[in-house]
Amino acid sequence: MAAGGRETRSRAKTPAADDGDGSAFGDDGATEGKRLIVSPESAGADLARFLRVQCIHRREPTLQQLAGLSGVKLKRLRRFLENDPAERRSPSLAEALSIWAVLQAPAANASLGRIGLVAEADEAEGERLTHATADLFEAGAVLARIAADGVVDQDEADDADRAADAVIARALVFKAGARRARAR
Repeated sequence: MAAGGRETRSRAKTPAADDGDGSAFGDDGATEGKRLIVSPESAGADLARFLRVQCIHRREPTLQQLAGLSGVKLKRLRRFLENDPAERRSPSLAEALSIWAVLQAPAANASLGRIGLVAEADEAEGERLTHATADLFEAGAVLARIAADGVVDQDEADDADRAADAVIARALVFKAGARRARAR
């Protein structure tokens, strides 16, 4: 018990969460004892193959540049590419999305192709920003409507979640653009 009679709880970190290998991402035990359709290892292997070609062989961008642009630590990127399976790590969803935001559709397709999906073909940056701006205004209008009475009602909760997620996703388009601009 903490001061004031409040109970405190601490969450123990698992080794996976401590070393950030991505296996703890979203791990709420819901898949315990079940086999995932796509294993973290195979999803990581798809992205690693793409990164080897793009960043090691073509050097467009280099791993160091990708780390700077994506926010994924260089050491983590190297762990994704590790040849020794005992040392190799799979990216978390956030890391994969950050890499995809920088490398765009070709990188996403390297992983999404495993499940029969294809990211949209890369569009001009101006067009991408225009679409992101329109989506931001649309999501902002939904949030403004919800906030008009100062309370998120139970029947507005799903709309609030979707609109907030849209704002975050579209804001990342601008963040990726800013990082690319700094790298030029």
